[in-house]
Amino acid sequence: MDEKDRAGTEPAPGPGRGTTVRYPVEALVRGDDPGSRSVGDSRELVRLTRYLPEGSGIRLVLHAAGGSGRVQAWLDVVGTRTVAAADLAGACAQSLVLGSGEPVDEPDPPRTVTHAYELTRIRTAPMFGQSDEEVAFRPEWMTEAKTSDRLALGQPKPSADHAEALVTALARVDHDTWVVTVLGAPSALDRGLVLDELDAATGRGVRTEHAGAIVCARTFVASAGPVSSAVLAGLARRSAELEAVPSAPHEAAAALEQSARALYGHAVAENHAVALLRVPTTTTGQGLGIPARLPDPPRRPLDPPLPAPAVPIRLGASVDVAGDPVDVTLDAQDLRRHVFVEGKTGSGKSALLKAVAVSWLDVGLPLVVLDPHGDVAATVAAHSAGRTDRVTHYVDHADLEHPVGLNLLAEPDPELWEQNVDALLESMARIIDPGRDGLFGERAKRTFWLVAAAARHVYGRRLTIHVVQTLLVSQSHLRGLVDAVRTIAPDVARRVRAELVELGDKEWNELASWYQSRFHMWQRTRALRDVTGTGVDAIDMADVLDGDVNLVVDLASTQLGDDVAGVLGGLYLRKLRDAMGRRADPDVPVLVVFDEAHLFQDEAPDRLLAEGRKYGLALVIASQSADNLTPRLARAIEANVGSFVSLRTGINLAAAASIRLGGWPAAELTRLPDLVAAASLSSHGRPTDPFTLVVDHYARAAAAGWTPTRLADAAACVASATVDALWLPYADVRVPTDAAVVAALKESAGTLAPRRPIAPVAPAAPAGRRAPTSAPGAPGWQERWLVEETTARFGRYAESPDPRLLDELYVLVGTLKIAGFERAYDAMRARLTAVRDPGATATAR
Repeated sequence: MDEKDRAGTEPAPGPGRGTTVRYPVEALVRGDDPGSRSVGDSRELVRLTRYLPEGSGIRLVLHAAGGSGRVQAWLDVVGTRTVAAADLAGACAQSLVLGSGEPVDEPDPPRTVTHAYELTRIRTAPMFGQSDEEVAFRPEWMTEAKTSDRLALGQPKPSADHAEALVTALARVDHDTWVVTVLGAPSALDRGLVLDELDAATGRGVRTEHAGAIVCARTFVASAGPVSSAVLAGLARRSAELEAVPSAPHEAAAALEQSARALYGHAVAENHAVALLRVPTTTTGQGLGIPARLPDPPRRPLDPPLPAPAVPIRLGASVDVAGDPVDVTLDAQDLRRHVFVEGKTGSGKSALLKAVAVSWLDVGLPLVVLDPHGDVAATVAAHSAGRTDRVTHYVDHADLEHPVGLNLLAEPDPELWEQNVDALLESMARIIDPGRDGLFGERAKRTFWLVAAAARHVYGRRLTIHVVQTLLVSQSHLRGLVDAVRTIAPDVARRVRAELVELGDKEWNELASWYQSRFHMWQRTRALRDVTGTGVDAIDMADVLDGDVNLVVDLASTQLGDDVAGVLGGLYLRKLRDAMGRRADPDVPVLVVFDEAHLFQDEAPDRLLAEGRKYGLALVIASQSADNLTPRLARAIEANVGSFVSLRTGINLAAAASIRLGGWPAAELTRLPDLVAAASLSSHGRPTDPFTLVVDHYARAAAAGWTPTRLADAAACVASATVDALWLPYADVRVPTDAAVVAALKESAGTLAPRRPIAPVAPAAPAGRRAPTSAPGAPGWQERWLVEETTARFGRYAESPDPRLLDELYVLVGTLKIAGFERAYDAMRARLTAVRDPGATATAR
């Protein structure tokens, strides 16, 4: 039924002998308890007919063309005033799906009707009310009026039949056959006759109480040949007190014509009419010859309405209690309580993410989008084109010719650097050894960590996974690494030597071959190698969180595979987690959108959920299935997410979604239409009652002129500008060859040695004088030497702020941490923080 008819607009009367509007039955409604649904809808149609003007009525027709195996059904509304389409659809909504009503001419009676039957009350010989002479010869028990309540009411009792057997029999007939039930509005005389009949039958003065809605009603079977006994049996199932008896064909034809004479003298009480009429419905819909489908879930209003937001972020639309459309908007601060979106492929997850992100762009707040499939990223990038308030970087990892570098090992903060190494190792373990079978255990993690910790002193912020993998190719490479760092990081050098360099040939060969096979993914995948192998770290999250930059990323899982997309997405989330604690103004919300959350296997997403709110992060997380998430992430979602949106989901997940949505029926969640969701949103710290959310992003975008061509062109412009900003400055930087990695070791051997000559034994000090405290052999000489070197670098940096000096300072301060010189490390780290961010230090003071 179209929207016009659903609104209750009545079609214009058509030509002919009367006003007839026909509503075709598009399908029967499948579901549980069909008998109750069928009887209930039949009763609603009877009551609707009762209040039509005299001369008006409703006709239900089932027609089977002989030998076709198909059954057609329709409802005709006949009379001087038609029934509103919405009222008719509502009366039989549990059983029928009606199409749009169309005016039709009154049909002529079928000329092929040769056999007919009518459904009437069973006629039995009277036992009571006989003559006195006959009663005198009856035993006493036959003369006592021990009648049941049903007989006392004087009207048949409808059974729980739902007409499925009748429709199935019709689908098998060999001749054209019609089953028609005609309901008509009664006259005052008709009502009076029925009440008198009930009064005479009961004799108890309760006629009005039991009459219900009095209407005129008749049911016929008409056929172009002998009527199937199965059809007659199916018809008689409507009540044990009704039977199908032969009738004149012209009487059935008059009923099909809705002739007024067909209903003369056939007024009945409500129960009798319901027994004659049966709106068909079904449980399975198999073999009926007529379509059957499950009903659409009912729409729930947004009640009470959401308060007006200060910074509105629009998710979609709903209706209020009056049925009027309303926008569903949350305040930007409400999204800091995070949103979880769940739904099958094609249900509308991407459309909802687009709606939220585009609305966020409109208010000019910081934005991060991580999209494995690229559709959401391209749309958001396109909508950002031409905006002057913020610059949007659109990184497309499917563009292999312009890789944008990422390097977590370039993190200058020693503590965050260690955490990043741990996160990388955990990501590798989940890819290499998802079953935790020992294929990538603690020994493998320690080997990588030791080599990375030592190599950091040589390669600084250019250290990459590729460099570590190259160093692990040969013991000679590791020996060169030990020689290069043995003075600046003696403890790490000693451990590398003891645990790796001094291994026997057999043990080393096994370790090296095992490591190279496990890290092959980083070498064989060009995208991953070019993004993570150059040492370039082009993305500055500080510009996103506190600057004027948005970051939109296409992780290109279709082109690169889920594993690579998950690793790249994890790198971005890790950078985001590292940067959020340094925010200058955490009160400004930052939207972080990432789809297919199950691809991100490290601990960054759950850490962002747990801690992001206090730093202003508003996470919108989407997944096809919560079952695919890691247990840790699933627990973080349950503990920290305030808004839940469930689009169409699978039966196994519907139960959990139902609990989140206040008991929304799980069966309905599995049958939600596309772009329709069940939602409960957190507004001002309180969850709303669950309501139906309609995701209308596509309709609104089309109305605003966003064609596919326009979207593609705008996204391409933003991508081109991003290449100029993030790739072009590093266009000449390449992944270093093995020879270049080894050469850097040799070049660093002299530069990392202390400036002062190292004597094997400190000379004896003259009496009254102390030996140089930083000379080798003196107590604490390593700590003092590192402090002196770091202090000297601070002085040189103060004279000339060279970024290379700042890199050296980070390495030296990190070495203090690794060597265990905690007091010196704390002091130098505080000084480094002051140098790096003098404004923050001044504020602290």
